[in-house]
Amino acid sequence: MKKLKKLINILKLMCLFIGLAVIVILTPIGAVMAYQFIQDPVNQFQIADVSIPAKANEPTMKEWVETEITKAGLDWSEADCIVENESGWNNWKYNINTNWTTDMGLWQINSCHKDTISVECRWDYKCSTRWAIQKRLRDRNWCAWSTATKCGLECN
Repeated sequence: MKKLKKLINILKLMCLFIGLAVIVILTPIGAVMAYQFIQDPVNQFQIADVSIPAKANEPTMKEWVETEITKAGLDWSEADCIVENESGWNNWKYNINTNWTTDMGLWQINSCHKDTISVECRWDYKCSTRWAIQKRLRDRNWCAWSTATKCGLECN
């Protein structure tokens, strides 16, 4: 009986050491993977770079945005350039800035606008496009987006 208890204690101790070794080995790997996911959550598991409509007769994201921009009387080439330079037409693009604000979604709308747009809306390309159109019409320019000058738009 004493030998059995001693053997059980030895096995418990071995399990404890193996568990600690696994934690020590996997924690740095997990930390690296978590950091990479935070940096770019989409590309970690991205399957394809194509925008596939949910239904056969539904426009793609880009077609939908173009229609809304045109309906608002705005220049499609300017909006296309802004989105291309901000997110590369990746609706799940996420960025943490050096001042700890975040840019999210297709239009990379900054968290400093949290009083006028929710996180959910920043991730939703339809909602964020409507917000971007209203911001553009209100400001009378695209200068709220840092990439406006890359698109040849004048910002003072």
